[in-house]
Amino acid sequence: MSKKWFALALLLSAFTTSAAWPADLRVDDAWVRNACLWGGHTNKTCERAFASLDEEARAYAWQFRGVKLAEDDRLWDAVDAQTRSIKLKPAFSNAYNSRAWYYCRLDLPDKGLADALRAVELEPNNHEYIDTLGHVYRKLGQLDLAERNFAKALEIQPGHPSSVEGLELITKARQ
Repeated sequence: MSKKWFALALLLSAFTTSAAWPADLRVDDAWVRNACLWGGHTNKTCERAFASLDEEARAYAWQFRGVKLAEDDRLWDAVDAQTRSIKLKPAFSNAYNSRAWYYCRLDLPDKGLADALRAVELEPNNHEYIDTLGHVYRKLGQLDLAERNFAKALEIQPGHPSSVEGLELITKARQ
């Protein structure tokens, strides 16, 4: 079994063993939902496919979909998916962090700053969220703040590659 199908089976088994997955789900509904989770279909189609999930499960489905869309470089669709996730679960730090990172990749760090700050506010010791904040500050040209955040991320997770790279980029920018 390929890694992709194994991950899908694991995800589907998580839903089928929880109250989040409706008992009267038809097989074709499951396939549409699966395609949505793996990046297929439009967000509008996925909205209908995710409708039968409870609110928390929908938030996780949208967050997962956003990650998959970003992997396919569909960053605006990924931003939309994370926004939908946040609307369903306003304290979802991972969705805020992901959306901040996508804005950074779109060269719109000003749009990502509030999201990065919110993710760190929700989980102040998460080195990945602190790292994202560092990258947002770096792209905004606020190198001192970026450097502090990369250093803090490295205190929590020594050798974290993205933070090491961030510090190297700051060093180059200052030369």
